Amino acid sequence: MRYIKDKELKSIRHRISTLLVLCLFGLCALFAYNTPQKKRVIREDQKVYLEHADELKRDIYGPNPDAQILKGNVRLKHNGATLTCDSAYLYQESNSVRAFGRVLFRQGDTLSLKGERGFYDGVTQILEVRKNVVLKHRNQTLYTDSLNYDRMYKNAYFFDGGKLVDGKDQLIADWGEYNTQSRQAVFYFGVKLNSGKSNIETDTLYYDAPKSQAHFKGPTTIVTNGDVVKTQDGYFDTKKDKVELFSRSTITSKEKVITGDTLYRDKKTGVGQGYGNVIYVDKKNKNELHADVFVYNEKTGKGFATKKALLKDYSQGDTLFMHADSLKIETMHINTDSAYRKVHAFRHVVAYRKDVQAIC
Repeated sequence: MRYIKDKELKSIRHRISTLLVLCLFGLCALFAYNTPQKKRVIREDQKVYLEHADELKRDIYGPNPDAQILKGNVRLKHNGATLTCDSAYLYQESNSVRAFGRVLFRQGDTLSLKGERGFYDGVTQILEVRKNVVLKHRNQTLYTDSLNYDRMYKNAYFFDGGKLVDGKDQLIADWGEYNTQSRQAVFYFGVKLNSGKSNIETDTLYYDAPKSQAHFKGPTTIVTNGDVVKTQDGYFDTKKDKVELFSRSTITSKEKVITGDTLYRDKKTGVGQGYGNVIYVDKKNKNELHADVFVYNEKTGKGFATKKALLKDYSQGDTLFMHADSLKIETMHINTDSAYRKVHAFRHVVAYRKDVQAIC
């Protein structure tokens, strides 16, 4: 009897192990090949249905062998919405549609979306519309060339320039989105808002359609009847003509300039408010006022300043400085050539000029 050496035994064991591994891989491959692939199952209530087409055919040798080719007055329905067009490819397996020519999507009585071509995925419920796109929702209309509408999240996205029209308000931007449920919109890059008498230019703008309110972020310029606003962060109510400014803003009205950390202005009532290192400059009457709190009415010419209040008047050559806890301003004969102001100082008053000094 021949005894097997240890080296030979190890070699035999290695060969057997290798053979078993190869057999195992072969069985797995054979099982995977013979196992039928699981297809995506689409429920009946999720399918895109064809309601009408003048012509229907299928070309298994053409460029779209999996598609039903629809022509003439095509009308499809899905989940309470209708899609009409001149022609389309209907893919039943993927539950999707490619539409061409006078594409019109309608959802209820409040939303319609039209363009020249589109693609709709019935599973994700995302509609892509291209070229001469018009989205109408209640009183808002969005014009663009490329738009994607997500039905599940009620969001419409445009990324090739667009314009939103809401009554007298017109918004133009390079990129943006609009939610048809909340009616909130956001616009980015080259944003311009025209609201009757006001024009806004900014980098980023959030727009609340029900309130007609705009919130702008980044370097922003607002021009209204010659008045110019410079800010980095603020709100503008286009209906009430009110503006709220933050992040060290400036309002220039003809020869009057007001700068402050926070500014409020109501154009209709004429009331303006400033908080935080406020500087009010009247170039015409050659005076300025500094305070942490400043309130002034442009129509009545009345106002007051408090907290570190300081008045500077240089209308008579040398500058007069007057400091007090609070200052009360009153304009006499306003809106006439003989208009002038009276300033009343209260508590801890200090006044200085080369020829006049006072304390009381």
